[in-house]
Amino acid sequence: MDALVRTYDGEDLVIPRKEIEELGLKPGDKVVIRPDISLVKREFALGEWEALEAILNDLAGSWTEEDEEAFRRNRNEMWAAWKPRDWS
Repeated sequence: MDALVRTYDGEDLVIPRKEIEELGLKPGDKVVIRPDISLVKREFALGEWEALEAILNDLAGSWTEEDEEAFRRNRNEMWAAWKPRDWS
């Protein structure tokens, strides 16, 4: 399906019926509006990157293989216990 792109300028977003019908939408069809997220490289203050890197290096190796195995087993058990939502 094609997509409509609109820029929100603080006013109501209005999509003319003709454009909706050109997309093949019919009454009762659901429409999802998602923001178009643009990631921007973050600039770090002097010394900030080094501090973050030191924290990550301190954490490296803090889990044993047994810890990781227990985490994965418990996570999988938790996921298996979740029931899907009833969307009806």
